[in-house]
Amino acid sequence: MEIITIECPNCKGNLHLDKGTEKCFCAYCRAEVMVREVASSSGTTLDSLVKRGFLALEFAEWDRATDSFDQATLIDPEHAMIYVGKLMVELELKHERTLGQHDKELTGYINYQKAIRFADSEFKKRLEKYNEEIIEVKQKKLEEDAEKRKAELERLKREHEKITHLEGKRREENALKQRKIIFITILSMVLIGLLIIVISFLNK
Repeated sequence: MEIITIECPNCKGNLHLDKGTEKCFCAYCRAEVMVREVASSSGTTLDSLVKRGFLALEFAEWDRATDSFDQATLIDPEHAMIYVGKLMVELELKHERTLGQHDKELTGYINYQKAIRFADSEFKKRLEKYNEEIIEVKQKKLEEDAEKRKAELERLKREHEKITHLEGKRREENALKQRKIIFITILSMVLIGLLIIVISFLNK
């Protein structure tokens, strides 16, 4: 269960409540507190809460940003920017433009789905553009990886052809050496035979 923080209108104490709570009693002064009314009428407007949340994001104050966006949902649970802020908290991003630099598609995140659902046509296009940028980067990386694999295969093919050529050349050289050895051996045997014949003839 998500926890939100609101201020008691009676004693100004901070109340930590489950998100979705409509009414509670202050733990400090025991006053009855209507959560939605406090969120919308205690001087904390929807715009100020959203601005406060995005300001907290810029300073990486994730918990403070979460509290601001949670309070904002009590005033307007169908405000697209609130869910963009929640998504940025989830991804620990400081600026909206960096959504397009995330390493995973945004469509898998519930806060992105809610933002798309409640966004007007222009804002929806902007959010979808961020997701398209991620897809484009992933596609480009896949293409680059494919090119690298292709280049590596070509290199391995050339290496294999080079090794095969060298082995063939070495076999040819070995075969030539063998033929030379056989020729020299035969020639030696012939010469020795002739020498024996000549010696035998001279001894007669």
